[in-house]
Amino acid sequence: MIPFRPVPWGAWFTVFWLLMSCLILPLLVGVGIVYVIGPDLDLAQSTSRSPVEFAIYAEKAIVNATVYALPIPLVLSFLAVMYWRLRYSGDRLADLGWQSKNVARDFLFGLLMFAITYPGLHGLQTALELISGDSVRPGMVEKFLILNNDTFDVIYCGMIAVVLAPLWEELFFRRILQGWLMKVLKRKTSSPESKDEPEGERLDLDRTDQVETFGAIMITSLIFAGLHYDQWPGPITLFFFSIITGYLFHRTQSLLPCILYHACFNLAAVLLLTAW
Repeated sequence: MIPFRPVPWGAWFTVFWLLMSCLILPLLVGVGIVYVIGPDLDLAQSTSRSPVEFAIYAEKAIVNATVYALPIPLVLSFLAVMYWRLRYSGDRLADLGWQSKNVARDFLFGLLMFAITYPGLHGLQTALELISGDSVRPGMVEKFLILNNDTFDVIYCGMIAVVLAPLWEELFFRRILQGWLMKVLKRKTSSPESKDEPEGERLDLDRTDQVETFGAIMITSLIFAGLHYDQWPGPITLFFFSIITGYLFHRTQSLLPCILYHACFNLAAVLLLTAW
C-alpha cells in the first residue's frame, strides 16, 4: 500500500470549500435561475387553465433551468480549488491526488472494484426500496431525464453524471475532506516517540493507523450520504458507495480509480433510468 501523503491544507480551507461548493455557489445559481425564469413562470401562471397545469409546467421549467446551470458551480469550484492550491499555495498535483504510480493498474483496480461491488450495492438499493415501500426519490438530474428524453438531453446529463460529478466529488470528498480528516486524526493520536517503540507497541500503533483511516473514511461517508438526503433511501447505499471509494483512494493515494469507479456507478444509473 502506498504511504499516506499528508494534505498541506487545514480546517479553514476544508470548511470554506465545503460551504462554498455545497451551499453558497448553488444558492447563487438558484437565485440566478429564479431571476431568469421568474417572468416566464408569472406569465404561465396567469395563462394556465388549472393549477395542475401550471404545477407541471413550473416543475419542468425549474428542473430544466437547474440542470442546465448545474455545471456552473461544479466547474467554477473545481477550477478555483485547483488554481488556488497550485498557484498560490505552491502545491503539486500529487498533493491534490492527481498522481499514479501505474495508471493502467489504478484504472484496472477501479474497474475490478466496480465489477465486484456494484451488484451488492444495486441489490442493497433494491432491498431498501422493497422494505420502505418507496422507490428512491429522484435527484435533479434524474428528474430531468424523466421529463426530457431526447438524445441531446441524455448526452448532456451523461456528461454531468459521468464526467463532472465524479471529478468534483472525488476531489473534494476523497482528497480534500478525507485527506484532512486523516491529518487531524493522525495528529491527535501520533506520538513523536513512536519510532523507538518496542515491536509489540509498534503493532498497537499500526492498529491505531487503521482506526484513523477507518474513522476518516466513515466520517467522510456520513457527510457524503447526508448531502444526498433528498434522495432517501438512496443515502444508505451512497454511504457504502463512499466507503468503497474512500478505501480505493486510501489504497492507491490516487483519485483516478475513484473517479473511474464513480463514473461507472453513475453511468449504470443513467442507463437504468433511460432504459425504463
